[in-house]
Amino acid sequence: MVFKITLAILSGLLTGLSFNYSCLWFLVWFSLVPFFYAMEKAGSRGGVILGIVFSLAYYAVAIFWIAKVTVLGLIVLLGYLSLYYALFGFLYRKFLKRTLLILSLPSLWVILEFLKERVWTGFGWANLGYSQYRNLYLIQTADLLGEKFISFIIVMV
Repeated sequence: MVFKITLAILSGLLTGLSFNYSCLWFLVWFSLVPFFYAMEKAGSRGGVILGIVFSLAYYAVAIFWIAKVTVLGLIVLLGYLSLYYALFGFLYRKFLKRTLLILSLPSLWVILEFLKERVWTGFGWANLGYSQYRNLYLIQTADLLGEKFISFIIVMV
């Protein structure tokens, strides 16, 4: 389990770095691979734990600057945001057995991003699609299909 947790932390750190340094936007294209590999080897309970660990590492790097305003607020926000990825970790096992995993798993990710933006806090920061603002060719599709489509493509790849 330690190896899986290490993979989830690595994946969260790489994903978070793609937001903070504009020159590292390409990291998001392979940063989810260690997380999905660890999730594939985990059960439902392990998936929840890995989802929380991934989320804590991801958002701790992506929105670290909130600590300059309020440390307690950052801790509460990290805890709240980790609930969405805990749900992702729980549902991952159910979607893993689907025949169209290449479409169902990205759909689950985008649905959770949508819910994260609409439920309770309305926290739309650090969605995967936003990391691609420097990728001028890809970001043009956001004009037609939205940022969620870019998140879908990233998870699908």
